[in-house]
Amino acid sequence: MASTSPLCPADRLEHGSDLVVRPIPEIRLCLVYRPRPARIVTLNASSWLLFEACTGASVSEIEARVVQLADAHDSRPASSRAGEVRKGLQELVDLSIVQRRQPTPTTEGATS
Repeated sequence: MASTSPLCPADRLEHGSDLVVRPIPEIRLCLVYRPRPARIVTLNASSWLLFEACTGASVSEIEARVVQLADAHDSRPASSRAGEVRKGLQELVDLSIVQRRQPTPTTEGATS
């Protein structure tokens, strides 16, 4: 099930609830099993980093964190790296292993 709209900076991302995640740090890979529809996704080190950052943080927060981590190792402009981060996050959403967090219902007008 592919995403129907591109990510925006305010979207909050989290792991799918029914995933089985098996890190294999010895070879810098992570396997993610998604049962519905059944699929095993292999994440390289970069995708794994993005996947691990999807714990309810916003797209802009994840971009800032990853760009900051890469500053010491990458001479490209931060805007170029941020674009790559956004593209990688979109791919994780399109693979249905990361999802947009559903807003929690507010209790406006409720009395106790």
